Amino acid sequence: MARAGDVPALAALAADSYRFGFAGILDEIQFAARDQAHFQQRFATEWPFVALAEDGDGRCHGFVEVREGTLDMLFVSPDAVGTGCAVALLWQGEAMGAVRLECFAANARARRFYEREGWRLVSHHERDFAGQAMRFVRYERPVTAST
Repeated sequence: MARAGDVPALAALAADSYRFGFAGILDEIQFAARDQAHFQQRFATEWPFVALAEDGDGRCHGFVEVREGTLDMLFVSPDAVGTGCAVALLWQGEAMGAVRLECFAANARARRFYEREGWRLVSHHERDFAGQAMRFVRYERPVTAST
């Protein structure tokens, strides 16, 4: 789990991951609204809801944030894409109680990832994001019967 001292690293990773993950989906105005300072302020109070993926040297390679059953964010550093870090973070998010999430409808890579991991598409909708109407999709984690 994250600690208050992790906030600067989380903010830097979130800002970098936003630019990498949402290139071609968001424009410069939307990126400016989600810069490192934005995430620094957000994580100043939300760090208790965050789990980290760190290497042996304590370097943060990704994080997941879960609040009230919603997976709010899951990001890995660009150099950790394809390493299994995102899968481990998704499993951690599920262990933290995540049963639903929202992502940009245009984010094909994320959508393939969630679907491959067993999440089910349940709806499409449009809402404001950083001053612009954007299309989103909502996923839910199917409940599995315990044996």
